[in-house]
Amino acid sequence: MVKEEIIVDRKFSLIEILTMNIGLIGFLIFGWNIKLFTAWLAAKKWHLKITNERLEFVVGLLGSKQESIEFYRAKDSDYRQSLIQSIFGIGMVRIISSDTTSPIVEFPVSNPNEIRDKIRGFIREQRKDMGTVARD
Repeated sequence: MVKEEIIVDRKFSLIEILTMNIGLIGFLIFGWNIKLFTAWLAAKKWHLKITNERLEFVVGLLGSKQESIEFYRAKDSDYRQSLIQSIFGIGMVRIISSDTTSPIVEFPVSNPNEIRDKIRGFIREQRKDMGTVARD
C-alpha cells in the first residue's frame, strides 16, 4: 500500500477567484470595490488540498464548507477555460463522483489540464488499489 502523499496544498489567489465566471460577472455588475473585497475574503478562506488518494476543498466567505472526494469513488473529471481564464492560465476543474454528499466538486486552478491529468491518474490508481469498478 502506497503512503498518501500531498500533491497540492494551497489557498487560492485573488486572480483565480476573480476570473471565475460568477466572479467576473459579479465584478462587472456590482462594481470593483464590492466584488474585489469579497474575492479577497474568499482568497483568504478558500483552500485546496489534493493527495494521491483524495481531494479536499474548503470554500466559504463567512462560514465554511468542506467537500471531499475519495478518488476511488470518482466517476469522471473535466476542465474548462473561458477566454479570460486562458489569458491568465487559469481554469475550472470538475470532478464528478458517486459520493452522495459531494457528487460534484468544481474549483479554479492554474494549469487546469495538467491538474486534471494528474487527478485522472490518481483515480485509476485508487480504483485499482481498492479493487473497484465504475458502473453506469
